[in-house]
Amino acid sequence: MLTHLSPAFDKGCTVGFAILSGVAAMAVLTICPEDVLSFDTEMATHALSQATGALMRNKASTEAGKHMPDPPIDPLLLEVALALLGGMLGGLLLTPIMRITRNFASAVDPPEWGQDQMGLPSWLKLTLHLNLILPAVATVIWVTPLFQEPLEIPKEVMPKLKAAIMMCIAVVQLVNARSLVQSYLNSGLKQWHSMKHAPPAGAAGTKTGEVIAFKLRVVNTLLVKVAIQCIAPAIILTGCTIIILQHSDDGRSDILTSGNPKSAEILQIPISFWVCIADFCGWWTCICWFWYGACFLTLIKSNLLQA
Repeated sequence: MLTHLSPAFDKGCTVGFAILSGVAAMAVLTICPEDVLSFDTEMATHALSQATGALMRNKASTEAGKHMPDPPIDPLLLEVALALLGGMLGGLLLTPIMRITRNFASAVDPPEWGQDQMGLPSWLKLTLHLNLILPAVATVIWVTPLFQEPLEIPKEVMPKLKAAIMMCIAVVQLVNARSLVQSYLNSGLKQWHSMKHAPPAGAAGTKTGEVIAFKLRVVNTLLVKVAIQCIAPAIILTGCTIIILQHSDDGRSDILTSGNPKSAEILQIPISFWVCIADFCGWWTCICWFWYGACFLTLIKSNLLQA
């Protein structure tokens, strides 16, 4: 979400939060016991090992090579890869979630003079609040002692339940996208109002008008970028949901096959491997959404960050 026009401070913050997010993800993956938080990394690496072994045996030219065992793959390698993905998500989601939170605060609490132009109906305000609450609820669903065990939910049901909550969050986000983008456009109206009623000291009327016009052009120029930021988490969660729902319960479709004879000559990544990645990325997106949103909202309420 950063461009060459982004300030150096914003780029530095993105890199810094990406590093912190990656370290936090690695700590979670290595410290949390599997009976508390599990992404089935062992099953995913085992399936990948089988797929790799099948490919090696298909390419073997000797009889001994056709009976070679599956190569061992340490689950730690997958955990490191997931931590890197977590770092990337933590950095890339920083700016979009800050934008979403600022637009949320502006939409639910418009200035008194702009109630008629910027006010929202109650049901839209409710969906905007759900936009921040649902990711917090989703983070709990992945923690086995807090959700699965007390409710005695079968393990085979959990992937569908996780996919359902991620899809709900994505749908609510898409429903709110118009209101959030409109809230951003309203910032131009706020700037116009503030400069119209409190112009810079010593500035002539024509000069003030030029400044207002410039600020409005900036708002319009960044409109598409802001719109993408407002739906970015929803796009990630939708992709994770689709991958998780592709995984069959009986595992017979764990490796996708095709009618092409050459398909046996390439490594076919098992679906369970992709499900492991999607499972973690979906949960980590909700974690970033919740914590970033809570921190930014606190800063806004403390007047340390402008809505």
